[in-house]
Amino acid sequence: MKNKLYFNTVLGNISQQTFQAIQEEEKSIGYYRLPEQDITNILSYADSISADIESIAVIGIGGSSLGAKAVYNFLHPMENLSRKLYFFESTDPTNISNILSQIDLKKTHFLVISKSGTTVETFAIYKYILSLHADSKAYTFITDPHSNLEKYAKSIQRKYFVFT
Repeated sequence: MKNKLYFNTVLGNISQQTFQAIQEEEKSIGYYRLPEQDITNILSYADSISADIESIAVIGIGGSSLGAKAVYNFLHPMENLSRKLYFFESTDPTNISNILSQIDLKKTHFLVISKSGTTVETFAIYKYILSLHADSKAYTFITDPHSNLEKYAKSIQRKYFVFT
C-alpha cells in the first residue's frame, strides 16, 4: 500500500509549496514509509512472548507512548485483543499505584520506550517497577541507536529495538 497526498489546487502556490515541502520531508522522516516497512522481526518478537502474559505495559512519556495509545484506543473496540494494554505515562504515585492494582506483575510484559534514551521519568518509572518485579525477561527496551537506554539494555542482556 502506498500513501499518496492530494491537494486541491484552488490555493495555487500555497498548496504547491506545501506539497513540495512534504515531498522533501518524506526523504528524511520515516513515518511516511510505515505502511511499506518490513515488520517481520517485530511480529516474530511479539509471537515469542509467552502465552501466559496477559498484559503489556508501556512505560514511556509523551511521544514514546502516544502513538501506541492512539492505535490501541482505535483497535480495542473493534478487535478481540488477546492482551490488555496499560500505559505508565506519569510519575504521579497515585497513577502508578492505580495501574499496578489492575495488573499481575508476573503476567505482564513491559515495553520501556525512550527515543532519546535519556528520559528521566521513563527510567524512574521503570526502576520503580523493576524494584517490585526484578525479572529482567519481563522488559523490552525501545530506543534510538547508541542511546544510554540501548547501552543499559545491552548491559543487562535484554532484548531491545532501536528507532531508525
